[in-house]
Amino acid sequence: MSVPPSRAAQEMADARRHAAEAEAERVIAEQDAEAEAQAAHEPEPRAPTPHDPPDARAAASRGAQVVLDPDSPEAIAARGGAGKTMHENVAARDAAVAAKP
Repeated sequence: MSVPPSRAAQEMADARRHAAEAEAERVIAEQDAEAEAQAAHEPEPRAPTPHDPPDARAAASRGAQVVLDPDSPEAIAARGGAGKTMHENVAARDAAVAAKP
């Protein structure tokens, strides 16, 4: 018993689609494995130190501010760009926030 041509064509198209989906899943799994392997070999990001320049300390935490205006004195202090130590930056941030109405 033979399969009608339209059904055979449909089955062939289905087989090709399944093969393409399987290939896409294989490629995605391979890319995920490569990304995980690369991430395992990347060094942890270095936190800024008091010896780094103020702009480098501020840039290291860019994006950490959600509520503060990025160019405000309190935001700069909160990012570590106002003083050389954490205590100086906290004091500058707190003073700027407290001075706001």
